[in-house]
Amino acid sequence: MNHKERMLANTSRLFNNIPANVIATENPCRVLREITEADRDYHYKE
Repeated sequence: MNHKERMLANTSRLFNNIPANVIATENPCRVLREITEADRDYHYKE
């Protein structure tokens, strides 16, 4: 993968940098888990 992906919940308050290829949520914002190939396959269907 050449690009960086981040998914943030829309109610999250971001106070720190969020690393690439993760899903982050809650208040304050924290990393929930890494983005997997299954996530990419589901969200980038053609």
